[in-house]
Amino acid sequence: MTTIPRAPGHLSPSVKRWFRQVTGAYEMDESTIRILVAACELWDRAYEAREVLDVEGLTFKDKFMNPRKHPCVDIEINCKLAFSKLLKSIGLPSEDPPAPVPGSRSHKKGKTS
Repeated sequence: MTTIPRAPGHLSPSVKRWFRQVTGAYEMDESTIRILVAACELWDRAYEAREVLDVEGLTFKDKFMNPRKHPCVDIEINCKLAFSKLLKSIGLPSEDPPAPVPGSRSHKKGKTS
C-alpha cells in the first residue's frame, strides 16, 4: 500500500484538495508527483493573475495614454496552457482543479515564488 503524498503547503486550499484527490486516485512515482506539483503551482499562479485582472482590468493606459494589455493577461493564459501540457505529459485527463476562493491565500505584496 502506497502512502498518498502530502500537498505542498504553499498551494491554495482548493488546489491542495485537488492534489490529494489526484494522488489518491492514481499511482505516481516521485518524478510524476513533481510534475503534478508544478502543474498545481501553475494553476494557482493563473488564478493569482486572474485576481489582479479582476481588480485592475484587462488593460491599462501607458504614459502616452494609449491602452495596453495588462501583463497578467499573458501570465494567466501561459500558466493555464502550461498546466494543460503538464497534465498531458503525465497522462492525466485535463480536468481543471476548482478555482481558489478569492482571498483564501495570504499573499505578500511584491513576493515572487
